Amino acid sequence: GVRLMDIDIPEHTLVVMIKRQGIFFIPRGNSELMVGDIMLIISDDEMSMEGARKVIEAHS
Repeated sequence: GVRLMDIDIPEHTLVVMIKRQGIFFIPRGNSELMVGDIMLIISDDEMSMEGARKVIEAHS
């Protein structure tokens, strides 16, 4: 997996929570993303949200 801090997530965008194997947790920068993770991502900008989706998909 890749660490959250190693992904170039756009400004104004936050990964608020990750669900992994039925367990929810608040990620930190050093949290490693795993196949099957479901992320709750928020942004105040539609373009940033779309950018985050593309960046995360590229790492999955």
